[in-house]
Amino acid sequence: QFEGKLAENVRNVIHAAGAFGQDVHVLLHGKDPASQQASVQKIKGVSKVLLAKNDSLENPVASDLANVAAKALKQGGYKQLLTPSTNFGKDFIARVGGIMDVQPITDVIKIESENVFHRPVYAGNAVSVVESSDNLKLITVRPTNFEAAKDASESAKSEDLDVSDCIGSS
Repeated sequence: QFEGKLAENVRNVIHAAGAFGQDVHVLLHGKDPASQQASVQKIKGVSKVLLAKNDSLENPVASDLANVAAKALKQGGYKQLLTPSTNFGKDFIARVGGIMDVQPITDVIKIESENVFHRPVYAGNAVSVVESSDNLKLITVRPTNFEAAKDASESAKSEDLDVSDCIGSS
């Protein structure tokens, strides 16, 4: 999200996350992320929305958001974290990797299994198959390679995440 608006590629990243065959939880952040909450709760595959409320998270720096994500990963026992392959997404995922001591897998264009990913190499002229044995997968995906998730008939639940100890602590 940026400037209080849900990023256009969120539905694509959610669809990519669905390839793991597990519940998808979405982390929303900002001064008042409730404005995006209702729309995210109705995306097919989303079972929970985590709300990180803090003025500093309205247009956050990657280090603050990485601290928030690391806290959510530890508390929730998550096995994957996906974000779009944008400049901010790559900065953010690298910082989470530093905190969690995990190597990110970037620019994924296909998720073959829980441990096997496809990503372009040689300026997109070839595709590399990457296998990871890490317990936690930190992944940036190219949103254009994944369909946008559709709307669901039921709404996902939401949960507040206390982020008071995450801001400005890097």
